Parts: sequence; structure tokens; C-alpha cells
Amino acid sequence: MVPPSAMCTPVMSRKEGRQILRATRPFTKEQRNLSWFHLWSGFGLMSLGMVASAAPMPWWGRTLASVFVGLCMLKLFIVYHDYMHGALLRDSKVAKVVMHGFGMFILAPPKVWKRSHDYHHANTAKMVGSQIGSYPTMSTAMYDRLRPVRQLAYRVARHPATIAFGWLTVFLIGMCIKPFLTKPKENAEAGLAVLGYLALGVVVSALFGFDVYFYAILLSHIFAAAIGGYLFYAQHNFPGVEIRSRHDWTAVDAALHASSYMKMGRIMQWFSGNIGYHHIHHLNPAIPFYRLPEAMEAVPELNKEAETTLGVGDIVDCLKLKLWDKDEHQMVGYPEPVEAAAGASGLPNAEHR
Repeated sequence: MVPPSAMCTPVMSRKEGRQILRATRPFTKEQRNLSWFHLWSGFGLMSLGMVASAAPMPWWGRTLASVFVGLCMLKLFIVYHDYMHGALLRDSKVAKVVMHGFGMFILAPPKVWKRSHDYHHANTAKMVGSQIGSYPTMSTAMYDRLRPVRQLAYRVARHPATIAFGWLTVFLIGMCIKPFLTKPKENAEAGLAVLGYLALGVVVSALFGFDVYFYAILLSHIFAAAIGGYLFYAQHNFPGVEIRSRHDWTAVDAALHASSYMKMGRIMQWFSGNIGYHHIHHLNPAIPFYRLPEAMEAVPELNKEAETTLGVGDIVDCLKLKLWDKDEHQMVGYPEPVEAAAGASGLPNAEHR
């Protein structure tokens, strides 16, 4: 049997990478009217959902409306994300005001988001240095060398609860509070985003009641961050992902072999802004999200064998992946505790001796 380490995908030459990248360039042309449609329809649907969630209905009806608002927030986040990449609505003063305001509203201040996300694109799937703007990834050897308290911190950072409560962990703390406390002057807008969010909660609660703020804004934001946090996790933590060392890393390799293709139904594809075509986005961030399927269909090299879905089984499989095993050339779970491993093998452990 051929060991997994011998079956790894060879590093693509820079010439091959440039050819594939060149083939995607025709799809960077923006369809301006379509960009505006996605922006305004997203805000329109989100507003309708907020009105519904504020209506005097049973709690379950308002919760469903909040979920719908959260999905609209997710869609608008992709529009915001592409705008920050310069993929759509470039040089529009209206779009700048709207998008920057939306970034503050969702606790992803424009400067902080762009700085961390640009770093993520330049370093994703590198064995060292890819943790900024993403969930941290270590090799089994690196993890073994950590002190217990650092191992615990790593486990917390990749825990499903940290992903599920992304509104708190990723956005409020990671994108706002932490950057502001670290460099207050440079990240002043991060502090303003928190103050604005608190002020919005106070004003809406005072005028319409806390329940309106809870269902129309807070709960929907929590839901949007939870599903968005998982999508972001699964985009680079999936069966078949390949992590490279810095010396044999290329941007095209990272895009095609360390960024996922997630199959979705049409409805979820719309709400997620085609983010399932993440390998193509990492290959060429200048492609507007609505042209990603077009690019995949036209360029054979973009078709991937490794894919994932939002099915329960695939979600569980992705969440099990914790560490990069260089020998196995794949992501694996955490090592078993010594006591558990000894007990499973029938060997005496500390308690037996």
C-alpha cells in the first residue's frame, strides 16, 4: 500500500499556476447592474425580515424571521467582502458609504477586516503564519511541543463552540475589542463599532422594546455569524486539504488544494454568495461572487475531486480535523491522552501500576 505521504499532490510549477490564473481573468469583469441588484435586494429583504421579526407574533415565528434576517446578513457580508477585495462597485462613493457602514454594523470594521483578510489570502495553508485572519493550524509535532496551557488555548480557538458563537469570539472580540485594545489609535474604528452597536441596542430597545432589538438585530446577527463562522472554517479545514511549508508554498497551490469546494443547493448558494466556490475565490479574488460558477465551468483545472457540503456528516467530518500530520499528509484529530491510549491497547497505565 502506498503511504499517504507518497500520494500528495505535487507542487504546481509557477508557470502552470500563471496559466490557470490567466484563464480566470475574463471573469473579473464586473456586471455593474448585477452588483447593485445584489446589494439593494439584500438590504431590501433584510429590512422586510426585520419588520417581520419585530411584529407581535409567537416567539417561534419571530425566531424564523430572525433566521431569515441572518441569511440576508450573510449575503450582504459577501457583497461587503467582494467590495473590500475590489471585485465590485469600485470607485462608487455611494457603495463606499453603504459598505463601510455595513462593516461597522456587523462588527467587521473595514480597516481591521481588510488588513486581516488580505493577510489570510497571502498566507493561507502555510504551516507557519496562517493563523492571522483564520482559525489557527498546527502540525502534530508543533502541538506536542506546546505547554498544556498553550494546547488548551489552541483547542479553544478551534472548538465548535468558538465557531458557533462567532458573533462574540470572531467579531466582537477578535475584530473589535482586541484590535482596539492592542492599538487604539490605529484601530479607532473598531472601538467606534462597539460603541455604535451598544448605542443601537439602547436606542432600539428604548423606542420599540428590547424584544425588537433581540429578534430583529441581535439574534439574527448571532445566527449569521454562526453559519458564516462555520463556512469560513470549512473553507480551509476539510478532508483532502493540503498544508505546505513556506519554501514550497504557492498561491495557486493554496487556492486549489487548501481551499474547499462546497456544494450547496440554489437557495443556500444565493444566500452564501457562492462562497462554496472558495478555491476559485482564493485563486482570483477579483472575480465577483456571481461569476464564480461561470469560471469553474469554463476552466477544467478548477473542477475539484475533494468537495464538502452542509450535510451533518460532512460538518462532523470537518470539525474532527484539528492538526496537520506531516507523515500521513492529512489533517487528523487530537492525539489520545496517554492513559486512554494505554487502556485501549491493554497496557497498564499509571492507575494500574
